[in-house]
Amino acid sequence: MTVCFELDPKECPDILHAEQRIIEIHSVPGNPRQRSWTVEAGKANLEDLIPQLQKVTAHRQILPQKSDEDCLIELEEAARWLSRQTEDDVEWLAAAITLIQQRMTYDPKLALEYSHGRGSGLSLKEAWSCGRGTCREFAMGMAALCRIQGIPVRYVQGISAPDRLHVWNEVYLDSTGWLAVDVQSGLIGYWGNLVTFRIAESIRELPMPSALKLKITEPLAIPQDRQVYLHFKKMPKALEGSGQFLLKSWQNEFKVRCLVHLQAQAHPSTSFAALSAAVFEQLASFPHAEMLSQFKISSEAAMQIREQLCEQLRQSGFTVRMASGLNWSTGQPAVWLELAASPCEWLKLDILSKMLGPQLDWVRLSVGNSVDEVIAGLRESAEN
Repeated sequence: MTVCFELDPKECPDILHAEQRIIEIHSVPGNPRQRSWTVEAGKANLEDLIPQLQKVTAHRQILPQKSDEDCLIELEEAARWLSRQTEDDVEWLAAAITLIQQRMTYDPKLALEYSHGRGSGLSLKEAWSCGRGTCREFAMGMAALCRIQGIPVRYVQGISAPDRLHVWNEVYLDSTGWLAVDVQSGLIGYWGNLVTFRIAESIRELPMPSALKLKITEPLAIPQDRQVYLHFKKMPKALEGSGQFLLKSWQNEFKVRCLVHLQAQAHPSTSFAALSAAVFEQLASFPHAEMLSQFKISSEAAMQIREQLCEQLRQSGFTVRMASGLNWSTGQPAVWLELAASPCEWLKLDILSKMLGPQLDWVRLSVGNSVDEVIAGLRESAEN
């Protein structure tokens, strides 16, 4: 990725953190203050990281850690409540993310103020009491909870998405070393293209966005990573395929909670485009596709049309199946078709929008080669 930054790279001493490297630096024509950096972001090996996270044990000890401010009594009580829910630190971190997300909502107006000249951020007390904030305030909440818990924690500032300066935390666990915890995105681990500029013990050591004058000069192809919290007694088999897996499951005082990670590329490859063209060439000869707009998405008639289309695509040499699930952010249910782009990657087919691509926002709950198999899978999920 290429970024344009109105600072000398020497002023970002942590740019080489997490296996990052600056590939090249060039002057920007017409603006001697700017430099164009080409940065290769470090990325965790998912196959190695998952087993590490699955075997994490308690890492709680009393540590002298700096705090940004006097800790709120309510936060101390929340940290103690979290510690009663689980003795596993990864599970504790996931529960802490959920607690902060439930307590505070993202405030785009405040983020705009920070970008346009506001020189200081909300205090943790202000953000916690008013229930709003930006990535800075979310990170402050996580840092406070971790420090009460005795988990070493620090702040990281960098890029998380096109034109987006971001702040997240890193916590230290014995089996993983420094591990990214992004409260705003709900992520644990460096599974996306996060680029680090600065690392600090205190939020006050990180400059406000308006002081950094960050500008992305090329689009960033950042994977859409998600962690989703579901309530199951056991995981349906459909969740184990194509980028979905059980990272942790644990019992709290209410029910079993399962943590699922969904990973998909935001920008499909050229091979996806070729597959898409071939699929929609077949769809042009399918007489009933347009009828789907006349039915409810889960109606018997719509399901039968999808089943017929599956059969036609299979006869034409495509590997295809039916799937159903939920939108991870809205909770909206849906039924769709999936085509295999490779033995381990399935693409969602949107018949009405004529799009074939990664399943970015959907949690798969059931798959099957027929309507009956999908319904049976849904019933199993509902029972769980």
